[in-house]
Amino acid sequence: MMKRVWGAVAFAALVVSAWSPMASAQLSSTQLLAGARPQAIQEVLAASRSRDPFLRSNAIEAMQSEPERVMPLLQLGLNDENPVVRFASLMSVGKLGLVELGPASARHLNDPSPSVRAAAVYAAKATGMDPSLNELPAMLTDENPAVRRNAAMVIGLMGGDRSTIEMLKDLARTPMPRADSAQQAVNRLLIAQAILRLGDEDTLDTIRAGVYSSSLEVRAEAITMLGEAKDYQMTSAFVPLLKDDTIEVRLAAATTLARLGRDDGLNVLLEGANFNADKVRQAARDYLREDSRSATAEAFRRLLNDPEQSEAIAVAVRSQSAFGLAQLRETAAAKQLIRMLDDPSQQVRVSAAAAILQSTSAPPQRASRH
Repeated sequence: MMKRVWGAVAFAALVVSAWSPMASAQLSSTQLLAGARPQAIQEVLAASRSRDPFLRSNAIEAMQSEPERVMPLLQLGLNDENPVVRFASLMSVGKLGLVELGPASARHLNDPSPSVRAAAVYAAKATGMDPSLNELPAMLTDENPAVRRNAAMVIGLMGGDRSTIEMLKDLARTPMPRADSAQQAVNRLLIAQAILRLGDEDTLDTIRAGVYSSSLEVRAEAITMLGEAKDYQMTSAFVPLLKDDTIEVRLAAATTLARLGRDDGLNVLLEGANFNADKVRQAARDYLREDSRSATAEAFRRLLNDPEQSEAIAVAVRSQSAFGLAQLRETAAAKQLIRMLDDPSQQVRVSAAAAILQSTSAPPQRASRH
């Protein structure tokens, strides 16, 4: 009993001291982020009640690291009217192995949304059931890139034998006549990542090659995937990308380096955390001075005349920065992340909250099966 009381008192003192200007300078990044947990939790709970389905899904994903709080969100999310929220809920059930939600998850095996059906297969299998896997391979060649992405993720997370790996390799070679070259390249990356998650490291070369693609989307995807895979052999290739012309690639490189235990990208992440619509438009103008004729240039010209899109990109950049900052053990990173809990955008606040919770929580334990 005394240990529990002392723990509560110590935590309360930490929360107070973390917000004291004089004391905060002496606290470590871990202590600073721990002191911000109550505000982070409240921000996530507020997002779970949002009218925006993407914020509701973000809240569910953020709360995965809080087992005592995630259950009611999942129970609501499984019955949400929006497929994005149902998908996030089912993926969380699968990742946490919540056996008690297995039957409710299995009811979505016939969901109207293919992505939700894929997540339901994962959740059902992870909670001890034996769902049919027959539909998943076809999803990998679906015209909808989100369906392809989600199916590849599910297959990689579920695991499989050598035949599954060979099936994925065959699919990677399947032509997609309706997809442009960038979409096809991203699709190959997603399949390569699924194969990697199944234990075949030969596919690393496919992902590594994506780092040098002419497509911005492919480069950012590949860099992020290699960070998640902890590919230390590519570290020297990521450092020069901190000076890339595009903020998306710089952030991906900075976040990946942080995952690999490097702080080289701290300034890039701090830059991203303060990115706004004006900086988005300035980046577009800078690009157009160098290249005014490509398809990308046309997209940048449209961006200059679309304030809402500029703001949306700035919000996405700040949100991405939050997760990179959380990977560092620098007080400057922690202080910036805490300031982002007061960002004007709720999306950024939720991202910062999720990053703080993930950084300060113990890895979630999978429920045992009975």
